[in-house]
Amino acid sequence: MPALDGGDVAGATRRARRNLESLGRAVAAGYDVVVPGPTCSRMLKQEYPGLVPGPATERVVARVHDLGQYLGKLHAEGKLDRRFAAPLGRVAYHAPCHLRVQEIGFKARDVLLL
Repeated sequence: MPALDGGDVAGATRRARRNLESLGRAVAAGYDVVVPGPTCSRMLKQEYPGLVPGPATERVVARVHDLGQYLGKLHAEGKLDRRFAAPLGRVAYHAPCHLRVQEIGFKARDVLLL
């Protein structure tokens, strides 16, 4: 995202191509792409298709998940092990603006409330 924000579209495209090659191999092997940072997931889902259009990019984008979104999905499928060694305690949660523009909602907050 820094290259793109700074106007270096060619540099952002080069980086996107390299990342998509690597992520494409993982997706082809059956892996999902779980991203802990909302800015990074936004870049992968919303900017990469414009930088490197095509079916290979679409295959990767279809498997990209925000971390909170992915944990919520695992919980809904009964696959999230919540037996933690210690309780979480009180936490503060900030809803990042890049989750809002992806229309993900408050999945990480919802997981914290489990």
